[in-house]
Amino acid sequence: MADELSVDPSRGSVEEAAAAGASLLRPRDYEDLLSVARALASAVEHAGIAAILVDEVRRVSGAARVTVWEVARDGELRPVAESTSGAPRRAGTVVAHRASPEWDVMRTLEPVWLCGRREAEERYAAARLDPRGTTRCQAWALLPATAEGEAGRVLALAFAQPRPFDDHDHAALGELARASADALARGRLFTRERARAEAAESARASLDEQFRRSERLVCERTHLYERERFASGRLESELSGALDGADGLERAQALLAGLAAATDGRGISLMLAARAPDAFGATGLVVTRRPRPAQLEIVSTVGFPDDIAPLGSTMEIDSSPEGDVVRSEAPLWIDSREEMTRRHRAAADLLRLGSGAWLGVPISSGQGVIGTLSLTFRRARTVSLSERERLIRLAVQCGAVLARGGALDPAHTARPDGERGGP
Repeated sequence: MADELSVDPSRGSVEEAAAAGASLLRPRDYEDLLSVARALASAVEHAGIAAILVDEVRRVSGAARVTVWEVARDGELRPVAESTSGAPRRAGTVVAHRASPEWDVMRTLEPVWLCGRREAEERYAAARLDPRGTTRCQAWALLPATAEGEAGRVLALAFAQPRPFDDHDHAALGELARASADALARGRLFTRERARAEAAESARASLDEQFRRSERLVCERTHLYERERFASGRLESELSGALDGADGLERAQALLAGLAAATDGRGISLMLAARAPDAFGATGLVVTRRPRPAQLEIVSTVGFPDDIAPLGSTMEIDSSPEGDVVRSEAPLWIDSREEMTRRHRAAADLLRLGSGAWLGVPISSGQGVIGTLSLTFRRARTVSLSERERLIRLAVQCGAVLARGGALDPAHTARPDGERGGP
């Protein structure tokens, strides 16, 4: 009976059988091998190749079930793909028994031919020959699918009827096993390299994201640092301005208190000469009166030598910055020496000792503008708008005191010896 047929253990390896029986292949065998090769060429992934392989081998061999087994990472022998009467499928958590014919092939790298079920059950009593839910088979051919000496793969064919495997079967199925091994090795290499490429791409994407996150952190911290530095600088500037303002207000208060304590025009003039430069932070002060509608006469100076602004000298209203103040009847601030020279070239000498700004305010009485109070500043920094307004208000207050106290009366225009002041 076919059930009693047994395997010949002296048949040797698949390679030796193929070499010895190459002449046993028939034209139809070559057509089948070519058909399988063409079908396998359509896939590149290892799992896809395995799924096509079991279906094609089942078709050309007439087997009831074809399974590809591989050693997994955990060291167990597991099916990669299986073809039955239905569509090819991937196996789940099935594990080959250590006493199974699949493991015999893995250990010896020799094919196992089981021609009948009785023989198979006697040799592999502990193994499950038919997976759950599949057809009960009667013969099995299990071949090592090795490529370039690579172990770890078995091609298993199960047949519905007992089958005496002859030399032609050995040769034909051996060629199918070698073709399977080459295709599966190619698929495994592709899958492994693609996994490496995807891992490298994922790592690169992760590094890119880390780099972008680091860039954002650096940018945010830089912006935070710049904001903090700007805020710190602004606070320092505000503090400095507040301190300067407080100091200026203190000095201005001392000047106004001294002017209020003066009893006559002469005392007002002396107090103004003594305290005004310090209160204003000015390098020079000039007070003029208006003896005639078109002229101004210098009646008091601080900080200028005699050859620049001699007492009693006159200037035409049309050719002096003080004249602009008289005509406009309003304070005038000039930011630079260049602007002063551009407006009135004759006034350049007045600024020879100063290099900053110039302020002039009108001194008014019931008869209109009766004179001017002007100050020259030597300042390395720009005067803020609030500080400028404070200086203008202080100058206007001083001018009002001069007018009320009669300091511009002709009797008070001449100053006694030693009263000419300067910083």
